[in-house]
Amino acid sequence: DSLSSATSPSRSGGSPVAVGRGLLSPSSPATPKARPPLSPFAASTPASVSTVGDLRSLAASSLDSLKRRLDALHGDSARDLEASHSRISKRIKMQTQSCLKLAEEAEKERKEMAERISGRAEEMKASYKKFLTEVQSSSSRGTAASEQRHPSSEFYFISIFRSSH
Repeated sequence: DSLSSATSPSRSGGSPVAVGRGLLSPSSPATPKARPPLSPFAASTPASVSTVGDLRSLAASSLDSLKRRLDALHGDSARDLEASHSRISKRIKMQTQSCLKLAEEAEKERKEMAERISGRAEEMKASYKKFLTEVQSSSSRGTAASEQRHPSSEFYFISIFRSSH
């Protein structure tokens, strides 16, 4: 039987069908390999069949041979499919892990940025309150120093700061 000499996809790099069709690599031949005839009827001559019993025996033998070939080809296809499934599953698992890692890093960075923004906002509020306190104390005293600092510039700063919030 020609199938008993076929190697498994793991040893030959693919099923004989896939290799023969040039599906596995660009260097595979464009034309399929020559295959033995599917039926022993094509190889036998009418003279070798002399009785109905011989014909039945030949038909049964041919059917068994076809079943064995079909089972072997199905097994090769199933192994190829399982190998492909395994490779795809591993690739998806690796990509999923990479995505989760990136999402965790992005979330960590977002939290750090939010904390920095919040801290800076608190600093600005404290600075603004301090500035308002200084402006109010200097305006209530009515000193000449406050007049020399151009009070209009302080009120301009306050109005800009209030409009931005």
